[in-house]
Amino acid sequence: MKKRKKERIYLLKKGEKINEDILRAINELVEVLSPGKGTFDHSRFEELLNNPMLDMYLLEVEDKIVGMGGLHYVKTLVKESAWVEAVAIHPDHQRKGLGKKIMDHIINEAKKKNVNYIELTTRPARVAANSFYRKLKFELRETNVYRLKL
Repeated sequence: MKKRKKERIYLLKKGEKINEDILRAINELVEVLSPGKGTFDHSRFEELLNNPMLDMYLLEVEDKIVGMGGLHYVKTLVKESAWVEAVAIHPDHQRKGLGKKIMDHIINEAKKKNVNYIELTTRPARVAANSFYRKLKFELRETNVYRLKL
């Protein structure tokens, strides 16, 4: 019988000090998402963790961080929603169902907070990611996304 690998998903705590191993793993995953965009240092990541509207989850397999995903809560006058951010699985661990596990976890956490819906974006060129999100029942919206670079 094949032995099951030990997996766990956990929330990084607000105000938590990030050690070098965690920071290195997160920076490797950021590189998977956005190659060449730079790395986070301790102060920048701790600043993100102190945002009360952001939950950051890490996925470990056999005590090694191999995935991450964030859930940014949005409360406005007319809605309570959440925005999925920075979902990444290390290339050595892709195609093993881990992306689904972290997304299921993120979706369940959003349900616990009673948000009305979850949104996310991904570039059209990321064919596998688009297919993955459709399989999870995310629907492509008919909208225009605008950006003003400052």
